[in-house]
Amino acid sequence: MDDTASARLQALNDELNLAINEIDVALEGDEERQLEMGTKVNALSDAYKAFVLSLDAHDRGVAEKRLDRRMMDLRRQAARLTQRVSGRTTNMAKDAGSVPFLLQRDPGRSFDFERAVPKGHYTVGGEVEAWCGKCKDLREHRIVAMVGPDPKQVVCGMCGSRHNFRTDVPARRRNAAAETENTETYAEPYAMAAPRRAADREAELYRENKRKLQVELAAVENPRVFDPKQRYKAGEVIQHPELGRGKVESVLRSSMLVRFFEGLRPVNLQ
Repeated sequence: MDDTASARLQALNDELNLAINEIDVALEGDEERQLEMGTKVNALSDAYKAFVLSLDAHDRGVAEKRLDRRMMDLRRQAARLTQRVSGRTTNMAKDAGSVPFLLQRDPGRSFDFERAVPKGHYTVGGEVEAWCGKCKDLREHRIVAMVGPDPKQVVCGMCGSRHNFRTDVPARRRNAAAETENTETYAEPYAMAAPRRAADREAELYRENKRKLQVELAAVENPRVFDPKQRYKAGEVIQHPELGRGKVESVLRSSMLVRFFEGLRPVNLQ
């Protein structure tokens, strides 16, 4: 990705983070303020789509991996804003023709704080590496449903598909690959090999970054204990009472983004 595209990618990321915080402010304001924020969200969404379509296949994958989750967070937040449909005001997303994510889910098991999952284990909303049948590769996924201590359903951060959690390659795909290897020996066309090599490098880079983060967090002897009333700067390592150790990536007006071992999380500041 060239410097111009990288700069635009960073600018879009900052705009999305700022818009998510502005929605919280707009929800406390009047109807006109919320309608203005809805227009801004639509403009940001259009700008993101146009930017992604302007990239080649490899750069598009990089941009989608970095910004797709932020776009999902933004749209989920925007669904709470007042909207107008056919000239009337709607106060809930389902009145505007869509159903919020929580209303689409099957009734879950009640949450018992005394039986909460221990720190460092899987949680709903956390990130996990899983096999994506649509991408046909291991990808970073967001956990949306759990059964006991294990993930049940996940959403792919690359293509957005929702499916059951699995980490192994499907048997039919392994068998097909073994049969092809045993019966045919040929040079794979570059047009097919290049995207596969790029995906492998991307997956390896993701795993390497996770390892580096784990080493970096463990190397800090006395991390700063998180206090929402204090101020922080990018690069600091903090100790959060619920999420554990994390590295501050960016600081906004009333929140900051912290890279924990389980993934990037917004942390509110007061």
